[in-house]
Formats: sequence, C-alpha cells, structure tokens
Amino acid sequence: MEPTRPWEVVAIDVCGPFPTTPNKNRYLLTFLDHLTKYAEAVPITSMTAQECARAYATHVIARHGASSKLLSDQGRNFTSAFFRETCKILGVKQLFTTAYHPQGNGCLERWHKSLCEGLSHYVNACGNNWDTLVPFYLMAYRNTPHGTTKYSPFYMLHGREMVLPTMQSLRAKLPPEIRETDHAPRLENLKSKLRTAYKLARDHGRKSHAANKRYYDRNAREREFAVGDMVYLYNPAIKVGVSSKFRRPWIGPWRITEKKSRLNYVITDQRGKQLVVHVNRLKRAYDPVEWQVRKREKTGNVRPKRRLPNVEEYSEVPSIGPIPVREPQVENLPRRQSPIMNRQTLDTPTPSSSATETPSNYRMDPTYVPSDTPRSRRQMGVTRESPPLTRLRSKMHVLQEVPEEDPEA
Repeated sequence: MEPTRPWEVVAIDVCGPFPTTPNKNRYLLTFLDHLTKYAEAVPITSMTAQECARAYATHVIARHGASSKLLSDQGRNFTSAFFRETCKILGVKQLFTTAYHPQGNGCLERWHKSLCEGLSHYVNACGNNWDTLVPFYLMAYRNTPHGTTKYSPFYMLHGREMVLPTMQSLRAKLPPEIRETDHAPRLENLKSKLRTAYKLARDHGRKSHAANKRYYDRNAREREFAVGDMVYLYNPAIKVGVSSKFRRPWIGPWRITEKKSRLNYVITDQRGKQLVVHVNRLKRAYDPVEWQVRKREKTGNVRPKRRLPNVEEYSEVPSIGPIPVREPQVENLPRRQSPIMNRQTLDTPTPSSSATETPSNYRMDPTYVPSDTPRSRRQMGVTRESPPLTRLRSKMHVLQEVPEEDPEA
C-alpha cells in the first residue's frame, strides 16, 4: 500500500474523549496522508457515523479531493451502513485493521501521541480550551520537517515552505522587472522539485519501514497456524464490574477456518461466529477439546405468546331479551376435600375446631393443661363504664370540684 500522489491513501481515527469545551466539543477526528504526512484535525461533539462522514466530506474531500483508500479501525462509526454508503458514493475504498491491533494504523496512532503532548503545554487549568488550540498546533506541525520524509508536510503538499508571521521582515525585496518575468520556467522548476520530493519521500518511507521492522523483529516470535488448528484468542477488554485480577484474557477455543495472509486469520467459535484477527492475538490450544458447532439461541426477554380465545367458546350468539336475575350465592359452601385427605394411609389426626386450641409452643409439653380463661373482655364481663381519663378530662374534674369564691366576701 505505497501511495504515489498526495491524499491517495488516508488514515482516519477518533482521538479522545477530551474535556467538554464551551462549544460542546469532546472528540477530535483526525486524518493523515500517508505520502506527505499532512494532517487534518476536526473537533466534533460526538463520534457518530453521521458526524464523521460530514467532517470527512467537508474537511478532506472538499479541500484536497477524493482519496482512493481510507484506512480505519473497526469502530462502529466507520463500519456502519451510513459511512459505508458515503464512501461508496465518493468512490473511496475502505480498509480496516484487525480488532485490538492498533499497529495496523501506527502512523496515525503515533501522531496522536505528539498531538496530545503538544496540546498539553498550552491548555488551561481545566483543559477545556483544547479545540481553540488545535489549528495553531497543526500549523506548527505542518511546518516542521518530518522524520520519515525529511521534508515538512506543507512543502510536500504545496511545493513551497509556509510563510510565518516572523518571516515577513526577512523576505527579499525584488525589483519590479524581475517580478514581471515569465513564470513558466518557475512552474516547471516547481514541478520537477515536487517530483523529486515525492520520490525521495517514498524512498525514505521504505527505509523507515525497514528500520522499524528490524527493531520490532528483535523481540518478535514468528507463529504460523494451519486451517483446522484449535487456538485461543486474547481479549484485552474488561467487563464492567469484573476485577482485572480475576479476568481470563484468553477465550476459546476457536478453530481456524481461513488464512487471509501471513499475519491475518479467520477464526470461528462453537456458535458459528467469525472474526478476522492478527496472529499476535492467537496461541495454540494443546489440550484435546471436543469442538463442535452449536446452534445460536436467541437471548433476551422473550414475551410469552398471547393465548387466542377458542372459537367454540364464543360460538353461541346471545339472544335479545330480559337479563335473568341470578340467585344470591351461598357464603358457606361445603369445602371440597382433596383426594389425598381421604386416604387411610395418612396418620395425621383430624384438626379440631374447638375454641381452646393448644398453642403450637406447648404442643410438645405433656404436662401442659389449657386454662379456662375467656379470650375477650366481653366474655369476661369486664367493660368500661366511662370513657378513658385523659389530661383534658382530669382538668375538667378539678375545676368542677373547686368551689367558686363569693365576691361579697
């Protein structure tokens, strides 16, 4: 995937979340050209598919033209039907990295680190003004020579160096006769310089890629699997509420069903789910496991089906006429005994309905004799002749007992 022109291969990703700014921005949608290393960053309020597609069309397509390939991760905002349809309309081919493998988009991930480090030196104490500082950081980045291409991204894209405010006083003042000369030789010279710069950028990119591969292969171990091998999959995600000390990072077993390339494989679990993963997330399953495809079962709350009324129950049509009056229902209906109670094999005694039933706490005491005391005051014959004495009634009794004083005395 070696580009030959600017903005032919573009990497896209979402950086954040950051502190919410007064403009309600929380994320940063970033773009990076693989040839010139020219970057674009758009502050957005949410990372939905509609927001990302709008920013891609207005800040990349409208400024630099349509690209041929768009590299991204497997986020829902990039794999959604809306974003796929937008890329299809624009004539852009989407490329995706494997899950949990950010090395597939390493140049943009490395630029995110530089971006966050640069913004951290100028944000306020709350960190909620980062969206106003992004354009100034982009200006400084675009004017700095890149370590891979050895040229600044601004020069690689425009064919000239950026004119900064501090360079206005250093510009050479040319006479009018030199300014009015023919510009054709200058344009041809500019084209030749750009062609040379693009060729040197590709050569430097190959050398940088080879050096990075050499450093990475020092501690790397080559692994290879065949179709049909049983493997375990490394899953770094931690569920909410589960401690990282007790989690199981290796899940499976999975079966390899297809070999995409030397580094990517297609694996399938027992439920038939397929994933395209990098070889670094796989390890061989040595223990014998009985593996067979299971049918997927629908999960979730399944509502019970409503029972439809039987047609025969409503087959009779009610006749028109006076409504018959039903007889009053008998309150004390004879209790229907269970067939189990009629069996003779049970030794349970028949409960008695006497008023003096023995309490359950004393049923096990053989010396207990129930008392003959009635249960209520009415049965005891003790009733209150007067209402209960309260504070108000006591004060009234005291006032009635005290004699009134004679005013003549």
